[in-house]
Amino acid sequence: MQSIRLLGNAGVKAAIEAAMAERAARTEITADRVLKELAKIGFASMGDYMRLTGDGSAVLRLGSC
Repeated sequence: MQSIRLLGNAGVKAAIEAAMAERAARTEITADRVLKELAKIGFASMGDYMRLTGDGSAVLRLGSC
């Protein structure tokens, strides 16, 4: 594959890494931050965001989101 060959080129690899680092600095978004946010979503309890009423219906807790 062409992409694998290009990544083997030290100059291309360095240019990609530099562009990714610049984007991370500009947006303040890193892979670690994305994983932490996904973990928050994945491990969240629906009880933190809704409550059940006496009749069994669910109501969104507006202050929790």
